[in-house]
Amino acid sequence: MRLIEALPVTPSARLAFVGSGGKSGGMFRLARQALADGQDLVLVSASTHLSVGQTGWADRHFAVKDHSDLAEVDFATLSGLVLVTGPEHADARAGGLPLALLDELAQIASGLGAPLLIEADGSRRKPLKAPAEHEPVVPEWATEVVVTAGLSGLGQPLDEEHVHRPERFSALSGITIGTPVTAEGLAAVLLSEQGGLKGIAPGARR
Repeated sequence: MRLIEALPVTPSARLAFVGSGGKSGGMFRLARQALADGQDLVLVSASTHLSVGQTGWADRHFAVKDHSDLAEVDFATLSGLVLVTGPEHADARAGGLPLALLDELAQIASGLGAPLLIEADGSRRKPLKAPAEHEPVVPEWATEVVVTAGLSGLGQPLDEEHVHRPERFSALSGITIGTPVTAEGLAAVLLSEQGGLKGIAPGARR
């Protein structure tokens, strides 16, 4: 089954991806499938960092630092997969957009009749994670929130090599640090209001 069959991308779609392994790949794949199915323009962004390498997955990439930078982009003339992030950092990561700029981008998307997909969480490239107090950064206007996890973490030790914030993951899953991650423990984290479902507005499809 194609991903877009499970997650239809309409012109009004506002999808946020949170969790761990699979966010960026899933987001960009879904955007490409929407274009293949006839969508002329798909906007992609992030409230957290993306690697500089991932910015090359877009047809066009704009790095903006404020409202004036965003206003200079003539979105009406663009097509394809267009990525908007913050400026590049010295650690080879592109910064995320603050919520105020994401709000503006959502308004632009509405005016153009274009879907907007955002990555709204970070996991330090670990397959599994549990969120900190300040995570995730999901806009209230997100219509759907996709919670991801990298299944390569199943059966691996619950440690910093495989899990971002293992202590929090342990508290939510009941799995002792250093012991293998079970499917039941992962499910408990994903379904927890302090885990996978944290920060999702009540009206959003989960």
